[in-house]
Amino acid sequence: MILNPKEEGRFYNFFCFITDHKKSSYKFVFADGEIKSGKYFSNAESDNCLELDDPEYEEFWTVIFESIETGDLFEITYHNMPVEVWCDGIKIDFGE
Repeated sequence: MILNPKEEGRFYNFFCFITDHKKSSYKFVFADGEIKSGKYFSNAESDNCLELDDPEYEEFWTVIFESIETGDLFEITYHNMPVEVWCDGIKIDFGE
C-alpha cells in the first residue's frame, strides 16, 4: 500500500482511517492556519512530476476531498498533512 517510506506513520494511519470512514465529514486544520471542510471523494497514486530517472523523483498517495463549502476538490498527501483532523466533530489522533 505504501508507495513512499515517507508515508509511514502518521500519513499511513490517516490514509487507512479515511478509507475506512469514506462517508464521514471532515474538518482539516493546516500548519498555516487554513481550515478546510470536506467529504471523501477518492484516492490516487501521484508523483512529483519529475522524470523517472531524476534522483528526486517520488511517488505517493493522494487523498482527494470535495469541499463542503465550495464543491471544489482538494488533495491531502504526506507533503501537506493537516495538523488537526476532525471526523464528524471528533478530533482524531494519528500519532507522530
